[in-house]
Formats: sequence, C-alpha cells, structure tokens
Amino acid sequence: RFGNQFPPTTSGRPPATLNALVFIAHHCPHLDTLILPLNPHSGALADSVAIREAHPILRGEQRALTSLNIGRSPIDGKDVVPAAAFLSGLFPALKNIHNSLAYMDDLIGEDLPYEERLRICREAHYREQWEKVLELHLGFVMVREEEREWARVRSAIRSSQN
Repeated sequence: RFGNQFPPTTSGRPPATLNALVFIAHHCPHLDTLILPLNPHSGALADSVAIREAHPILRGEQRALTSLNIGRSPIDGKDVVPAAAFLSGLFPALKNIHNSLAYMDDLIGEDLPYEERLRICREAHYREQWEKVLELHLGFVMVREEEREWARVRSAIRSSQN
C-alpha cells in the first residue's frame, strides 16, 4: 500500500500524470493499493508510449495492483477511453478506482452558495467519468485476455502442423 494526498494545485490538476504509473508499476511489482491523485490528460500518454519504447524493461504489466484511489482528480470526457486503455495495459488486475469526489446527491436539501453548488456538479461529473474509466478498463482487460488466448491457440495449431 502506498499513497499520498496531494494538496489541490492552482491549476486544479494533480501533478502526477498517468506516465508516473509506468515507473510505479516497474519499481513496485507487489503493490496492491495505490493512493495517488492523477492528471489523466490524454496528451501526456504519447510520452508514456515513447518512454516504454525507449526502455523495454518498462513494457510489462503489474498484476498485483487491485485498488487505485485517485482522490479528487478531475477527468475530461475525451480522456476516459485513453485512460481506461492505458490502465488496462499496465494494471490488468485493477478492480476498483476509488475517489473523494462529490455526488449529485450532495446538493439535495442544501442551501449552498453558487460556487459550492458548481463545485459539487463538476465533481459529480468527474465521478461519473471515473466510473466509466473503470467499466471500460474491465472490458479492455477481458478483450486483451481473450486476444492472448486466441494467440496461444493459433500458436499451438501452427506448432502441431509443423
């Protein structure tokens, strides 16, 4: 278990990008729980591909991590699919993405200032986006496993024909 709750940044985005997870996965192969607010901006993922291509040792999967807590990390809709694809390739055993984001229900019966209502609405939207990331992640992992099985079967067939 490893974690840190970073204070909010002036940009509203945590400093750690998804690229940081490549190094955490490599250096912490037995880590099962990670608490790390993330900036999942998909523009940074190109750097991750370059990093992994330049350093083959970083290309592997980390199969111990089952729980990721991203705190109050914002995520844009355009970043949902790339984040899910990235996480499924790096952490195929991931089963939970926890967060500290608000729910829309937090608005019910409350007489809150406009700014607070706006924050809650924004956070509830981010919460929904992270739920989509997890749902897609689980689907991508299943597809990757199926593709690996098909490759094993094809390889076995070719071997038996030779």
